[in-house]
Amino acid sequence: MQFCSNFSDFLSVYDSIIVFDTETSGLDFAKDDIIEISVVQIKGRDDPKVSCEFDRYIFLGRPLDQAVVDLTGITDEKLNECGLDRTEVAKEVAEIFKGHNLVVAHNANFDLHFLTQMLKKTGVSLDMSKLDFLDTLTVYKDRRSFPHKLCNAISEYNLEDKAVNSHTSIDDAYAALLVLDAMTDERDDLECYINLFGYNPKYSLLPVRELTKITYCQQPYGAKLPIYFDTANFRKASQL
Repeated sequence: MQFCSNFSDFLSVYDSIIVFDTETSGLDFAKDDIIEISVVQIKGRDDPKVSCEFDRYIFLGRPLDQAVVDLTGITDEKLNECGLDRTEVAKEVAEIFKGHNLVVAHNANFDLHFLTQMLKKTGVSLDMSKLDFLDTLTVYKDRRSFPHKLCNAISEYNLEDKAVNSHTSIDDAYAALLVLDAMTDERDDLECYINLFGYNPKYSLLPVRELTKITYCQQPYGAKLPIYFDTANFRKASQL
């Protein structure tokens, strides 16, 4: 898999680029859990390549809602057969994330909520202060009109022959990676979005309080300027 040259610029600053995705038992990180987590890690400043592909199912110990099964294709039987202990998976994830890395996801606020909760519930430590974060959903909202799902980005960047938004986390992680690559090639401003997450002002914001370096900014549909120009509306997670 070949990537655009600007990945090399990121990899001159970071140890790696980590793109990840989760599938969960519901939408509430306080009571629901990750049932699948996948990571695609890119290394190599001179020749960026996938250095690590990680995909784990996590044993839940209770029945999944049918809506989750319908969306993800993950069944109770799948988790009972292939699901691993949550603490062991958390340790593996923490080991991959360890270091000065750029962590990327589509709707990263959602996935990071669940990741930080998994680490907290299992007692696995990870120094988040060494990580920086990039949300491709925030970037995409600045570049394209509604709707803004991962499947829409795949279509807009003509990636249908390379990527699929299947709601299987490994597929979605690779899809987000290819979208990131297309975004990097399209416009040279991704560094402006690092640690900057947009949110719809119509809805309440549930910040990841552990990630104090992230700035949350209102991002209404149809804004005339990129979110990083709207400094007057910046909201630090620690202030919410």
